[in-house]
Amino acid sequence: MMELSKVQPLSGAFLLMTVYMLCFGCGSMCRVCNAAGTPVTGLTHVANLTESIDNILEVPGGNKVQQFVLAVGHQIYKYNGSVWVLANATAILYNFMGQPVGHHYFLNEADSAGGQPTWESYNPISRVTGRAIARLPQADAVDWVLLKATTAKGNGKCFGSTTFIQRLYTQNGLPPPNGFIAQENDVYESPYVTMYSFWRAEEVYKHQ
Repeated sequence: MMELSKVQPLSGAFLLMTVYMLCFGCGSMCRVCNAAGTPVTGLTHVANLTESIDNILEVPGGNKVQQFVLAVGHQIYKYNGSVWVLANATAILYNFMGQPVGHHYFLNEADSAGGQPTWESYNPISRVTGRAIARLPQADAVDWVLLKATTAKGNGKCFGSTTFIQRLYTQNGLPPPNGFIAQENDVYESPYVTMYSFWRAEEVYKHQ
């Protein structure tokens, strides 16, 4: 596990700016057009994003959102001689006070249910691994994703009781552009920022 003493909290200004960019940046700081070519900005764009989440990345009934975290890190790609393939991801997880609360990484090999992306909390210790079951592609960032938990361990008040994870409001994290000169087995670390939401069964809340 990553040493917590080496992880620095996010400054308040950076945290606020990052959350704003994740949730509102695409709508209020750039022009986006709908299918008819009409510019969509601000709250209208956010409403459209919410509808997309409901239609494509909706968590099944019987689950309730448990917590949100902000992730700052890298999507790690490896060149196989013809294309860049996602090989790993690393990120520090922050709560909305800017405090580091955990980290994200990939298992060396997928678990028995096909899960590989993993999130660990620092205190209390817990861990969840998930498998992507739905994606919402983005034009200039890594996909928004819905993952189903394949294994969950540790304290149930953190990740130990997680059933689903959503990766939303991504910024950057894409592989190198076409024409990027590389040799086989080269590694490319692409910075990214995102918001993860963790869900658990409603039944869990009734027994706490």
